Amino acid sequence: MAPGIASVTLARLYVQQGYLQRARSMLSQIIARDPEHGPALELLRRLAVRAETTLTIELAEENTALLRWRDVPCSAEELQLRFGTGDAALHVILLAFGRGPGAPAFVTSRRCTRARAEVLLPCGPDPGSVSACIALESPRGRARPIAVAEPVSWAV
Repeated sequence: MAPGIASVTLARLYVQQGYLQRARSMLSQIIARDPEHGPALELLRRLAVRAETTLTIELAEENTALLRWRDVPCSAEELQLRFGTGDAALHVILLAFGRGPGAPAFVTSRRCTRARAEVLLPCGPDPGSVSACIALESPRGRARPIAVAEPVSWAV
């Protein structure tokens, strides 16, 4: 990165786009130039306790999946920092594909209200594979994925 381009504003944009490591690097450059730069120190402190949001899927009982997530930004302050909006809703969304050609897909979701949780969700009548994401629903009704799980499949 060219000298002089590092700024707290640009670091905040990186955070909102999910590039936390880039934001940390930029803030470190700012602090190296000015060790008492208050806004950079504060944002770096807040990012130090933040990890990337993760979501995993495990096949559970017949036709159900266990979804686990951690480090989801649920507070209004975190949502404002990462996404520029404090009044958005987060949802965990599951999509199960049926077995065989022409088999129907099944979609379900739950509101995500805790930073770390797990939920058992149904996968439809005859699932073949399943995927999931945590998505931010903006006040305008647009969804933006913030974490996507590796898809899993049932043995055929």
